[in-house]
Amino acid sequence: MNDRSSQSASQRLADVGVMAGRLIRLLNEEHLALTAGRTADIAALQDEKAMLIAAYDSAVRTIAKNPAAFAEVDPTLRAEVKAVGEALMAKAAENARLLAAQKAVHERVLAIVTEELQAQSPSRVYSRHGRLQDAAHPARVALDRTL
Repeated sequence: MNDRSSQSASQRLADVGVMAGRLIRLLNEEHLALTAGRTADIAALQDEKAMLIAAYDSAVRTIAKNPAAFAEVDPTLRAEVKAVGEALMAKAAENARLLAAQKAVHERVLAIVTEELQAQSPSRVYSRHGRLQDAAHPARVALDRTL
C-alpha cells in the first residue's frame, strides 16, 4: 500500500472513531434524559442519532469489506478505534435495556389506567333502533405510546 492510500485508510479509520465518540456522547445525553423522564429531549436527539448511526454503519461496512486496506494503519489507532467501538456497543446495549424497562413501565401504567376506566364506566351505545344499551365491547381508547 502506498503512503497516500495508507493515509486515506488512517483518516477513514480515525473518522470512524470520531463518529463513535459522537454517538457515545449522544447516547449519554439520551440516557440522562431517559432517567430524568424528559421525553421531549429524547425526541430532539433522534434525527442526529439516526444520521450518525447511518454514517457509522456505512463506514464500518466499508472497512469490513476491505480489511487489507486497513492492515497497514498504525496499530495504536486501530486499537483506539476498536476500544471506542466497544464502548459504543456497551453504551447502546445499556440504553436499550433502559428503554425496554421504561417501555414496560409505561405499558403497565397504561394497562392499569385502561382497566380502571373500563371498571368505572361501562360503555353505552345507541342500538340500531335508537335505544341506549350497554356496548358489547368496551370503548376503545387510543394512547400515544411514543417516548
